[in-house]
Amino acid sequence: MTSGAACTCPRGKFKSGSNGHCWLCPAGKYGSSNNVCARCGHGAAAYNLYQDEPGKTSCKLCATDHRFGMPQVGAY
Repeated sequence: MTSGAACTCPRGKFKSGSNGHCWLCPAGKYGSSNNVCARCGHGAAAYNLYQDEPGKTSCKLCATDHRFGMPQVGAY
């Protein structure tokens, strides 16, 4: 019998299909918790976040505020 921990992918990866393989969260998403990839830049407070690399556990802050085309404070 397999323990529940063996069925869980770490943050930054998700399980797809029944083969038990863990896949990297794709670019544009991040591993918000085990087995879950959430979209970056989703929600009113996260409009300036992105992720351009697969398998990451957080999003990056955009250097430019895309709503106004202005640099973020401290982004120089």
